[in-house]
Amino acid sequence: MDINTTLAQFGISDQLAKDTVLLIVIFIFGFIYGMLLSHHKLMSALANIYVAFAVINALPREMPVTANTKIIIFLAIIVLLTILSRRFFDIAFAGFGANKIWKIYTVSVLEIILILSIVFSIMSKTEATKYVSNTANHYLAGDWFRLVWMVAPLIFMLIFYRGRRH
Repeated sequence: MDINTTLAQFGISDQLAKDTVLLIVIFIFGFIYGMLLSHHKLMSALANIYVAFAVINALPREMPVTANTKIIIFLAIIVLLTILSRRFFDIAFAGFGANKIWKIYTVSVLEIILILSIVFSIMSKTEATKYVSNTANHYLAGDWFRLVWMVAPLIFMLIFYRGRRH
């Protein structure tokens, strides 16, 4: 069942349908992602995203890698590092305080948006706009917005993370 077609039957434009589906995906995956990782793994998962991004950007230009292969490598590195994170980056969110659920959810949504931003920036604009509207693609993969999505989880953690002070 194609959600875009279903929404189009209700008179919703294709662009708005794509944006609606994108928001639904972000919030559902953000919830699932946050619940799976909980506050114990969100910090290391964020580090894993940055490491995976660095690795795909460090691939030699001579290496014949398509955009789809880069995306697969990027996602595989995130999954692999997250599974093996006890051996590498075991960083926990210890100090989120009493109302940590919304903070966990916010960080997980920011991480999902960061992953989507990286994936859509790897894709060609033509390929990306098959899945999201031009506007959403601009807000996810535009030059300045990529920077915003890279920095936003860090800023959120700096503001709301209250670690133990010795």
